[in-house]
Amino acid sequence: MSLLKFPIKLLGFLPRPIIKLVAFKYVAGETLLAAIDKTKMLNEQGFVGTLDILGEAADSEQKVEAFVSEYKELIKTIAHQKIKGGISVKPTAVGLLISYDYALNQFREIVKALKDDLLFLRIDMEDSPYTDQTIKLYTELKQEYDRVGIVFQAYLKRTWHDLEIIKSSGDVRLCKGIYLEPPEISIKGKNLVRQNYLKCLEYMLTHNFKIGVATHDDYLLEGAIDLLKKYQLDKQRFEFQMLYGVRTQVAKKLVREGYKVRLYIPYGKDWYAYSMRRMYENPYIAFHVTKALFWDPIVALITRLKE
Repeated sequence: MSLLKFPIKLLGFLPRPIIKLVAFKYVAGETLLAAIDKTKMLNEQGFVGTLDILGEAADSEQKVEAFVSEYKELIKTIAHQKIKGGISVKPTAVGLLISYDYALNQFREIVKALKDDLLFLRIDMEDSPYTDQTIKLYTELKQEYDRVGIVFQAYLKRTWHDLEIIKSSGDVRLCKGIYLEPPEISIKGKNLVRQNYLKCLEYMLTHNFKIGVATHDDYLLEGAIDLLKKYQLDKQRFEFQMLYGVRTQVAKKLVREGYKVRLYIPYGKDWYAYSMRRMYENPYIAFHVTKALFWDPIVALITRLKE
């Protein structure tokens, strides 16, 4: 077992109240009200938000319709409170496990709620079994409502081709990708993924896409800025997108430098599963969490005893 994987194993045995102390650095709360209050504060700091209700893979119509109802309430609240931001929705949370047509109809219900206030919908990308259907959902909804975007993952070999298919009509959030995919369909190796990310980003910049540069990687952040300079493009040509609670000082610096920065702001009762998944995806988070919970207090105690 690597040293980075050990903290993740350790965190898995901790009681939920302790995990919650850490999780709520990356989750805006359990309730709609808590998430809206947090988003207002972030708006005041210059950030735009994308709110996401935690939960996915709904396998019954009852679960799906309850989830869609929650999103409709969120949409009404965003509009009423004049929040600067939109929403993000996973296809499996709104019916894709049941059928494509059912999921499309549920997305249409969400779009109806969005239309009155021209709010933005980001369709999340999940793992590869759902990629084709997610793109199809996006292209159909885009014909009915212009303020719809999708997510593409730079570590998938197909992404370049997918960008060519949707062409310049696309509103794309480009991320590296987090799901464990087989080597037949995915690019392996950090530097190769980075190269493909910048290749895809350059294609989008030169083909009039609306772009969300979703990364916390300094190499890619700097690469994106270099591409703006290379083509002498305005800072508003794209927006940077980061997860709430991750690399906060970097995000604030980008805002000060005049870039638009959108934060992905998750909330909901399913915070535990989301938080543990994030730690598995990024072992460095788990390492620093374990250090803060265990090692730092021991050091502080020894220091006091020596005084």
